[in-house]
Amino acid sequence: LADPSVDSLVKELSCAVSEKIGNVDPFNFHQRVREMYSWERVSKETALVYDKVLNKPRLNFLQRLARYKTVGGIAGYVVCLLAITLHFVVLLVEWWQPHYLVDVVPDICHQRSEEKQKHQ
Repeated sequence: LADPSVDSLVKELSCAVSEKIGNVDPFNFHQRVREMYSWERVSKETALVYDKVLNKPRLNFLQRLARYKTVGGIAGYVVCLLAITLHFVVLLVEWWQPHYLVDVVPDICHQRSEEKQKHQ
């Protein structure tokens, strides 16, 4: 165990790490990591996660507020209060600068995803 000070924690953690690493061959460790991970697999899994998120139905404001309340007793209500405040700020900004006057850049990535789904 270490004393509750930064220097003591650093010293004890360094000792613990050096004991574990002392007998590990870096070349063998690198080879094991190389065999376990593949950038191709990681990119495919990442794309699957993004597709899954894009295909989820969007929650309306009341559904989001209900979810925010589950964060915790007091924190949930604080988050709900912040969300309601932000909602009114957004309404004020939309009144001040109407949505139809703002030039919107098309979402190229989302369009490509929709095109891929149509071709499958």
